Amino acid sequence: MNSLKWFVLVHVIGALIAGCSGGGGGGGDDTETGTADTDSDTDTDSDTDTDSDTDTDSDTDTDTDTDTDSDTDTDTDTDSDTDTDTDTDTDTDTDTGTDTNTETDTGTDTGTDSETATDTDTDTSTDTDTSTDTDTDTAECENGSTRTGTTACGYNDNGLLAQECVSSQWQDTSICLDPDECLNDDTRPGLTPCGWNGNGALDEICVSGQWQDSEVCVDPDECAEGALQPGTTACGFNNDGVREQACVSGQWEDTLTCIDDDVCVNGALQPGSTSCGYNGNGVWQLECIDGAWSETGTCLDDDECTNGDTRTGTTTCGLSSSGLLQQNCVAGQWTDTTLCVGDDVCTVPSTQAGTTVCGYNGNGVLEQECVSGQWADTATCIDDDECTNGATQTLTDVCGFNNLGDIDQECIAGQWTGDACVDPDECTNGATQTLTDVCGFNGLGDIDQDCISGQWTGDACVDPDECTNGATQTLTDVCGFNGLADIDQDC
Repeated sequence: MNSLKWFVLVHVIGALIAGCSGGGGGGGDDTETGTADTDSDTDTDSDTDTDSDTDTDSDTDTDTDTDTDSDTDTDTDTDSDTDTDTDTDTDTDTDTGTDTNTETDTGTDTGTDSETATDTDTDTSTDTDTSTDTDTDTAECENGSTRTGTTACGYNDNGLLAQECVSSQWQDTSICLDPDECLNDDTRPGLTPCGWNGNGALDEICVSGQWQDSEVCVDPDECAEGALQPGTTACGFNNDGVREQACVSGQWEDTLTCIDDDVCVNGALQPGSTSCGYNGNGVWQLECIDGAWSETGTCLDDDECTNGDTRTGTTTCGLSSSGLLQQNCVAGQWTDTTLCVGDDVCTVPSTQAGTTVCGYNGNGVLEQECVSGQWADTATCIDDDECTNGATQTLTDVCGFNNLGDIDQECIAGQWTGDACVDPDECTNGATQTLTDVCGFNGLGDIDQDCISGQWTGDACVDPDECTNGATQTLTDVCGFNGLADIDQDC
């Protein structure tokens, strides 16, 4: 642990000095061209001081030599080396110039000074010093000193193992100088708030050896405060609904609200609103099917009959109590009347005029016949009317000379009225007639006619005259001795 502390301290001081002496040569390779120290003193001091001797070498080295030797040597090196080492140290000078300083302190210094005659300061740099120092010292480091090695290590092999000088040789330690703080792609819980209600935290992921927020939110909450959703707990008339859930403290909790489309318990019955029944006073019964009311074929109706209907009741009546009172349907209920049906009221075979209206003009009644002691309507209508008032009819071939004439009639007061004959004939077939003084020279002739097909036939004139009165004529060559004389005649 002391070595590590010295290692860190050396690096800090080296960095400070490098910052102050930044001019001459930067971090280039010091090519030490100074005159080699030829000191051959072999200090054999056995001081055990713990002083913090600060060498004030007057080297004109451009090294940023910051020996923090704690040796208590009182010798003051007056080396005038002008080392141009290509130290790229940020360290405590790694002076490997051409010093031939063979000073080999063999003292039994038990101090913690890390000064070595070969100025192998414990820098943590990877010096590329190409100087051709001819130091004859084969040791590469001072026991106990530390530096950054070259062996990769760490989370992502971006670090380097620290080295410690053991037996004057650099050896890797188990201390890893690693800029990374995590193994790439590893994850861990972070601190950045996230989630439904800001109660979660983003996971961190290791990127390039450093922790950074990922997009994965580790959230104890499962919902936004106050949100609602259908749950999974069954409820409702037929357990087909689900409880509504509310988000409380980031968690879903069932409420008392049931999300359910059902309006009834399956199999339940109730009266509906659609009218039915004998007189429309009933309603269809409803049954709950799949959570909804549906009409059945059952009519819930207090009525037992259609108003105005009749039937034979059950109340006995009649002389021998063999009859039953007729019932009428009143307000949907059967009510006895005074009409006795079934008791003998007549003897067989007898008839009477009943009460059932019939006939052309509704003036008649059906005849009743006694059947099994009861009057029963027959199909016979007792009616004085013979026609429907206002009707007309034509009686054909009922009148006239040869009965080929027609009579047009109209029904008045139920009776046919009218007897005028419309006859196409003018005579009776087979009859004869003589038309007198209707023809001839002087209109004194007669015509004899026969009736054929109802019409007078014949136009021959039977005329007693042979000339027209007042007419004259001369008969020539009709008389005389020789028949050549004429006779003048007057009619």
